[in-house]
Parts: sequence; C-alpha cells; structure tokens
Amino acid sequence: MAPDVKTQLMEDKSIRLVPKLLAGGLDLAFIRPPSVMSRNLAVEDLFSETAVVAVPAAHALADNKSVSILDLADAQLIVPDRRSRPTAMI
Repeated sequence: MAPDVKTQLMEDKSIRLVPKLLAGGLDLAFIRPPSVMSRNLAVEDLFSETAVVAVPAAHALADNKSVSILDLADAQLIVPDRRSRPTAMI
C-alpha cells in the first residue's frame, strides 16, 4: 500500500465527470461513455450492461425467459428523465 497517496471517491453523473477529467480535476472516472467521446480521453471497457425489464411478479411477462420490444409495444413504461440518462458530449 501507499499510505502517503490521498484517494478521494466521489459520485456524480458521467456528463459532469467527463469535463472534470478533461480539465485535470480528476485522474480517473468510471462513466457510461457518451456516443461521441473526446479524443483527449483514453477509455477502456470494463463490462457491457444489459437493459432489463422489471415487472411485478403477477405481470403477464413475469415468467418469460426473455422479452422482446414487441412484447412491450402497448405497455406503460417508466423512463428516467432526460437529465439522468447518458448524454452525448463534444
């Protein structure tokens, strides 16, 4: 270990972390990369996320092993507001 190294953890949205990286305010960030990434950043994929569908146990789709987009065509959906979704950055 390196007891003289100061480590600070902070949580924030990717859209606010990327500018801090570019400005030199952060050394490292775990982010969801925007569709267009700055050429001034080096990125490495850690893993891929899979979208999930959450339904009550009594829902008609609850016992399905997989759900297609067609299965959801007439379903009421809760979608996160625009501010909490990953956004493209220049």
